[in-house]
Amino acid sequence: MSGLKPLEIALIAATVLMMSAGQVLFKMVALRANLQQTYFSAWVLSLLFVALAVYGAATLVWIRVLQTAPLSLAYAFVALSFVLVPVLSMIIFREVLSLRFIIGAVIIVAGIVIVAGR
Repeated sequence: MSGLKPLEIALIAATVLMMSAGQVLFKMVALRANLQQTYFSAWVLSLLFVALAVYGAATLVWIRVLQTAPLSLAYAFVALSFVLVPVLSMIIFREVLSLRFIIGAVIIVAGIVIVAGR
C-alpha cells in the first residue's frame, strides 16, 4: 500500500469498520422504530445514540488520518464500506446478496488495489 504508513492503514481500517457498524446500527434503529411505531421511545433513542456515537468516533479517527495521509489515497479505502455493509447486512439481517453485488464488490476491491499500488 504505497504511500500510507502502518498507523494510517490501521486508522483507515478502523474508520471503515466504524462507519460500517454505524450503518448497521442505523438499520437496527429503523427496525426498532418500525416495531415501536415511533422514533421517540427510549429503546429506539438509546440505539440511535450509540449509532451516532460510533459515527462520531469514526469522524474523529478519519480527521486524524487526514492529518498525515493524502486524501486522494486514503479516500479510496472508504469504498470498502460499500462492500462491508452489505456483507454485514447479509450476516445480521439475512439480506440476500446478488451476483451483481458480488461482481461490483470485486471491482471495488480491484480499484482500491490499483489506487493503493500507485
